[in-house]
Amino acid sequence: MVLHCAEKSGADRARILERIGLTPDRLKDPEAHIPLPTHHQLWETAIEECGDRALPLRVAEDSDPSKFSVLGYTCMTAATVREALDRLARFLSLFLQGETLTLEQHAEETRLTLHQTAPRRLGRELSGESTMAKIVITVRVLIGHENGGRSWSPSLVSFTHAAPADTRPHEQLFGCAVRFGAPRTELVIPRAMLDLPLAKADPSLSAFFERHAEEMLRRMGARADATARVRRAVSEALHAGEVSETNVSRRLGWSERTLRRRLGEEGTTFRQVLDDVRRELAQGWLVQSEMAIGEVAFLLGFSESSNFHRAFKRWTGQTPDEFRRSQR
Repeated sequence: MVLHCAEKSGADRARILERIGLTPDRLKDPEAHIPLPTHHQLWETAIEECGDRALPLRVAEDSDPSKFSVLGYTCMTAATVREALDRLARFLSLFLQGETLTLEQHAEETRLTLHQTAPRRLGRELSGESTMAKIVITVRVLIGHENGGRSWSPSLVSFTHAAPADTRPHEQLFGCAVRFGAPRTELVIPRAMLDLPLAKADPSLSAFFERHAEEMLRRMGARADATARVRRAVSEALHAGEVSETNVSRRLGWSERTLRRRLGEEGTTFRQVLDDVRRELAQGWLVQSEMAIGEVAFLLGFSESSNFHRAFKRWTGQTPDEFRRSQR
């Protein structure tokens, strides 16, 4: 889909593939595994070749939920938008590698947050934009244009990365305010927009596809990408106050050598994963709580507040105080 849309924007498919070291035959092979860093390199190269920074949105607009296999049908046959998004969060890993979703229910709204396991780079940002745009477009299709689906929009879309030069395509597609440089990549959805019925709701088919998706998820559990598993273990270790490569390896039942090897196969390291988890938690706590900065530093496993300040400045280009003020 990325190549198809890049071609439509004037890029040369063969040149893109040559630059990233892929062959057309490998792309067509359903059994071929394309490493996550190569996916991100594809996004970056496609943008360079076609010159269209809004390419992630074009890819989303070309997407068709019925072509998402079991994931698409599981969501399509759900009763409401809320149920479809819950299934999307549970089963996204059947369709995408390196990205997971969490759904947080609040009194008047729900937050659908995208978590990306790879190190920060442009390709990861582009992939995240496309995923969030696909979710919004998919919900509109599932509601049905004849039922007002075209007008469905979240109340806010946020991305952790810096804004591109022109954000108008994003605002036009999402139909709401779009914030960049935020603590989390997420959709904020009002409660009233969650209870809308879906056009192709079918209780019998819904139960069938849900069982099928759960079985697929169970079978692939042992093969779940290492970065996601390490992220979860790092979060648990931070809460327990014992984060280290040794402790995280032990939590996973791996040797330290296995942890390094499996992360290396996915283009990342323990230090990068730890940094990413710490950054996400720090940004969330600074914006959503009144915790003192020293307390945030302690909870993230920093022995000195000064070490936390230096790390935060490296992650965001701002001090913790500056970041907190900019988000209020």
